[in-house]
Amino acid sequence: MAKKRPLTSAEVRKRLAHPIIDADGHLLEVGPVLMDYLRHASCPPQHPRQTVAGPVMYASSTFLSELKMSSPHVAADGVRRLSSNPYPGRGIVVGVNSIGTAAIQVYWIMGRSENSRSRVMRREGNAIKVEPLGGTSLAGAELLIYTAMLQVGKRHVVSNGDQTDTIANALAAGRTFGSGMLSRQHEPDAPHYTPRIAGMVEIGLGGEDEPARPIFRLAKITSDPADGTQSVHGFYSFTRLAPGAGMCIHTYAGDGNPLPSFREDPFPVPLSAGVDDIAGTYWETLNVNNRVALVVKAIDIATGAVQSKILNRHKPA
Repeated sequence: MAKKRPLTSAEVRKRLAHPIIDADGHLLEVGPVLMDYLRHASCPPQHPRQTVAGPVMYASSTFLSELKMSSPHVAADGVRRLSSNPYPGRGIVVGVNSIGTAAIQVYWIMGRSENSRSRVMRREGNAIKVEPLGGTSLAGAELLIYTAMLQVGKRHVVSNGDQTDTIANALAAGRTFGSGMLSRQHEPDAPHYTPRIAGMVEIGLGGEDEPARPIFRLAKITSDPADGTQSVHGFYSFTRLAPGAGMCIHTYAGDGNPLPSFREDPFPVPLSAGVDDIAGTYWETLNVNNRVALVVKAIDIATGAVQSKILNRHKPA
């Protein structure tokens, strides 16, 4: 039996429907040119909502995740970190389940007022939506009611606001996750200036001797500490997360008035095998008084099949 040979770079390129950019440390050298291109490609001047303000931060964090996840104690520290925070706000986890068979997305919402607590998550086709409880009319609904998860081909998007649709529309038009987020700013809810956060899982192509591998992305848009009207965009990429490894971002560093934004890099958290166990772990980790709803989505790495689990504070009508 003939031994399978590795694919050549030309053969790999033929399998891809998009251009390839070498984005190692040299990315710093082309940052200004890249920003001009992204502004032109994703932010038409005639669209007043789509403006890019403030600095942009890029991080290819594969090495960070591999280093941090080398010790299970580090991931356990991430869960303790969440449990000790009475109000992490809305949060996202992306990673690989403990048996290495599925890419995982976790998303949760929290609330301090009855208004923000009167919400539920519901599955609709391939989407997960945040909706008012029993048709309740909510103040500030434009920031509270949105599609939290969407699927565009082999790419699965999650976010804490209507930028889910922005990213999905960008992908459908042949643009990127990053260009979608660059077209948005942080939430206009002064004095809090809540960050917009987002994640994406894409099941990458494998070679003849290599299985498909999930690629994970996280992004956040925070306010500039020196000027709350300006935004800082941060992007993170993870290509070699080990089984059981997740990376987490959320909106608030704690409770307060105004609410302090979470401005740190993603931090490691553990992921177990199935959606039920993962959902239970994170639901119990969140503050019992402030948790509102949570969803776990598992994408089978080999087949692309999707499974999800939703937990709600209130029973949907």
